[in-house]
Amino acid sequence: MSRMEIDDMKIARDVQLSRSLFLSGIVILLYDHLLTIGSEIQHIWVTTHKRSSIWFLIIRYFSFAGNIVMALDTFGDFGLEVCGKLRVTTGLVIVAQELIIGCTLFLRVYALYSLNRRIMYLLLCAGVVIVSVGAWSIVPVGLSPIVRTSAPGCYVPQSKTQDLRMAAAWTGELAGDILVIGLTLYRSYTQRRNGVSFAGSLGRIMIRDGVVYFGIICLVNMANILMFYFGDIYTSNSLSWFTTAISVAMISRLMLNLHVAATGEIGMVTDMEVETVRFLRRSGTDVASGGE
Repeated sequence: MSRMEIDDMKIARDVQLSRSLFLSGIVILLYDHLLTIGSEIQHIWVTTHKRSSIWFLIIRYFSFAGNIVMALDTFGDFGLEVCGKLRVTTGLVIVAQELIIGCTLFLRVYALYSLNRRIMYLLLCAGVVIVSVGAWSIVPVGLSPIVRTSAPGCYVPQSKTQDLRMAAAWTGELAGDILVIGLTLYRSYTQRRNGVSFAGSLGRIMIRDGVVYFGIICLVNMANILMFYFGDIYTSNSLSWFTTAISVAMISRLMLNLHVAATGEIGMVTDMEVETVRFLRRSGTDVASGGE
């Protein structure tokens, strides 16, 4: 078997892996949507919380629009010029989706701390650092040449330098996720230590406050970062959209839970849950006006 044949086989395997990971993210996102569509209709489409409902719809349906763009990039049979434009578009879609997710997580923690200004400043500083790292990691690199393969789709081989820069950008996202988990855990701990009444165990409170969702986002983000370090030139970025899809599913679940809590349909509403419901009422322009 010639070296060219071996290279073609390797590229084919890499393409198959990238497509499988992409489709896995879409399937999980669509399946979660089907599971929660009833709750979405009841608590989002028919609701008095206009701003938070609009924000939820942006999160969920911007992702569906992104899926179309990503599918064209992954499966479309286009010329090099169109592939180049698609590559730029897919990068912008991922960045925009991650910004929306990050803003939602930070607003969630801000509301959890009763709109405390010190928390707001901490989150703003963290956000500036994360965005700065992302800009440094992506902007100076530029675009790699599009490589045509026997399979349809636009595939861009990435150098190790590009992979390390992209890993740095996603590491910034991971740092923000860890900050959110840490602040949420600390809030749960202080509430329990101060004797605030709530139903169930500390673990149940953590689940209600989204720690499980944040943890899942962190895990897939870590896998994405590791792929940049250990993947080859065709597969290093294959987990990026999968990570984004999982994050969207988790954030959508979290916001639906908050809407359910706001309607008082969860039986026993705790003091902590009352605080988190403020996210629904002040997620718009009021966010900047509260605090201690």
